[in-house]
Amino acid sequence: MTELSIVGLAEAAELLDVPLATIMGWHARGLLPTPDAELASGPIWWCSTIQQWETPRHHDLTGGMQGPSPKWLDHYTSIRETRGDPPAEVAAWRKEVIAKYPTLQAHRLER
Repeated sequence: MTELSIVGLAEAAELLDVPLATIMGWHARGLLPTPDAELASGPIWWCSTIQQWETPRHHDLTGGMQGPSPKWLDHYTSIRETRGDPPAEVAAWRKEVIAKYPTLQAHRLER
């Protein structure tokens, strides 16, 4: 990839090594950082904004370097609640994930 100082959805996908459909889904669900600007063609970010962002990738649960973001935790908690998982099971899962990832420690009392 050519060195860019700004990126759109396609370039962000390439930068993060995920399919464009994944980036578009994250954007639609509000999981990407707030765009640094909006053009008629879509959102754009400074390259550094995307590089510093904590991605909500599923593999982060199994040992990603930064771990999942609070938005990721909330998103998957909502999915579990919506599909009807018992509240005690959802709470136990959240507790387990929060205990495993220090980046989520401050998020543990919410919800």
